[in-house]
Amino acid sequence: MKHTLSSLISIRGPSYLNSARIKHQFIQDLRNLDPRAYESFESFFKEFSSTAIMNQDSKEALKTMGLYIICQIMGVMISSGIEEDEINQELLSDFYLLDQAEDVSSTLEHLRKVALHMIDYSLSRRRNRSHSSVIEQVVQYVTVHLEEKITLQETAEAMNYSASYLSHKFRSEMELSFSAYVRMRKIERSKTLLMEGYSIEEVAERLCFSSASHFISSFREELNMTPRQFCRWIG
Repeated sequence: MKHTLSSLISIRGPSYLNSARIKHQFIQDLRNLDPRAYESFESFFKEFSSTAIMNQDSKEALKTMGLYIICQIMGVMISSGIEEDEINQELLSDFYLLDQAEDVSSTLEHLRKVALHMIDYSLSRRRNRSHSSVIEQVVQYVTVHLEEKITLQETAEAMNYSASYLSHKFRSEMELSFSAYVRMRKIERSKTLLMEGYSIEEVAERLCFSSASHFISSFREELNMTPRQFCRWIG
């Protein structure tokens, strides 16, 4: 069975679509795409964690409550135009770590990480809508050449820019380096290939990693799990 946010929630309680609404400022801030959503969520989560610990909630009960919180954030994301499949793809490794948490402390830690990742993704989507034409060209170039070896120098030359200019421009707008972005995109593509049944070695070769071990280490750094763990997780 392929695990998604919906399936994880349905395992532990009533349908997430029927869960109680969370009335808190961070939901409103997120709906308004207000950067203060980070601060207001931290305030909410501090109170939530304290209450859970004081009530001595079990790990499973905490996961259920936490997933209800996540589904409210997910509802805001979907209403803003982000598809559920896109959310699952972006956050699958976080869902995996939350589901595998072994005690209350790690459950709270991973729940906070998932929620903040969702908030960050929602707000970054708004920022990404206003990329300059230069960055849009870079993104398109990477998409077209994703299954080839991609370097900053070759990309800059193809677009008639200097490598130093493109590097600075990319980092300032995307808030990560060009190489980190390429790796992220390749790992995202690798998840699809693994789900289609390609072996680790085949994926590494197809996406032009220097070796299978290089692919495995890159995958682990990006998603906090190995490709093999990912394959077991998606069933």
